[in-house]
Amino acid sequence: MSRGTVAGDPVRAGILQAAAAVLAERGASAGMADIAAAAGVERAVLDRCFPSRDALLLALYEAALTDLASRLESARLDTVPIEEAVARMTRATLAAACRHRVLGL
Repeated sequence: MSRGTVAGDPVRAGILQAAAAVLAERGASAGMADIAAAAGVERAVLDRCFPSRDALLLALYEAALTDLASRLESARLDTVPIEEAVARMTRATLAAACRHRVLGL
């Protein structure tokens, strides 16, 4: 399991949830100290889980893209006409983007 993996680690999951909220609210100006405070952890805990801002952002992107891939797979695009497949793909993408603001939509 990579350092950015959250499965089974409630501290990492909480940090990622807090990071997503803080970044959605404050944008790029949000610092690691802001994220640690929002997650209710010491900065040292945040640094152990995510040794850099890039590592934290990568974990957020990985979670968002994993969710998007799951939504697209669930849409069963290969079982419907192309028009319906495009509509399902669009709905799945927008749903993931709304849930994961890090995707930038």
